Amino acid sequence: MGSSDIITKKYIADNERFADIFNYYIFDGEKTILPEQLVEKNPIELAEVVKKDFGAYATERVRDVLKEAVIKQSGDTLFILLGIENQSNVHYAMPIRNGLYDFIDYISQVGEIAKEHKKRKDLRDDEFLSGFSKYDKIKPVITLVVYFGTEEWDGPRSLYDMFAVKNEQILKYVSDYKLNLVIPCEINDFEKFETDIKYVFEFLQAGRDKEKIQRLMEEKYDIFSNMPEETARVLQVCADVKYVKKEEETVSMCQGLKDWAEEERQEGMKEGHSLSIKVIKELKQGSSVEAVAEKLNISVDEVEEIREAMGE
Repeated sequence: MGSSDIITKKYIADNERFADIFNYYIFDGEKTILPEQLVEKNPIELAEVVKKDFGAYATERVRDVLKEAVIKQSGDTLFILLGIENQSNVHYAMPIRNGLYDFIDYISQVGEIAKEHKKRKDLRDDEFLSGFSKYDKIKPVITLVVYFGTEEWDGPRSLYDMFAVKNEQILKYVSDYKLNLVIPCEINDFEKFETDIKYVFEFLQAGRDKEKIQRLMEEKYDIFSNMPEETARVLQVCADVKYVKKEEETVSMCQGLKDWAEEERQEGMKEGHSLSIKVIKELKQGSSVEAVAEKLNISVDEVEEIREAMGE
């Protein structure tokens, strides 16, 4: 597990943030899942339960965070399992990975119920063979993939997306599995979050846009100059932004953000200069503007602008 995975896992495992993300995704920001009603579950233990069915793979591949939640809504009390997978990069087989995690949790629940029946010796006939009675019920599992990348998620969002076969007549007999994705660049209203994770997502949404970063620094100066260190560490490993420790329990990211923006500006200038050289070289070799644009994957207008700027 890389440093970014370890840091984001610890960050998201906090009950306040964990509940905040699920409330945003499922309940549109309404405070329905309460942090004090979350109970930590050990995913390694859950995987061990099904080791005999899935072999070593089940014990090696365990989800990042799993908690049991008690939700009281409309007079009902619901018991569900909530899992989070943190991704710093796009995972192109995520539907299968998450599907395995969810079914490990379901098999684990069935296994625990079967153990109780075996102790009580209260099953007969088909129920005895199943280890599970027709009255037994299991808890639903909801897994969120929280993406900590600055780029768009261009990976599959469901099992169907991974199939080469697109024939509807065939696929209607194949169960799909869709991902529940929290992607910074797709968030429209950060005020639906109550914890400091909103500022992490806001920064990641700004991505590599220097103007957006500058505007964010100006609008939220007080936030970024007095940020909890664990939050700053997430931005450090996910967006390569340094921070400065303060005497208090908070840190300042402002200088780090300025340095980061300047580095991005310098890098952009280098890339622009390199591109200009390539364009002029191609033009001097007799290539047409259209051919240069196609070869360098830029627009004809960009080629013309570079040619005019370089006096060619």
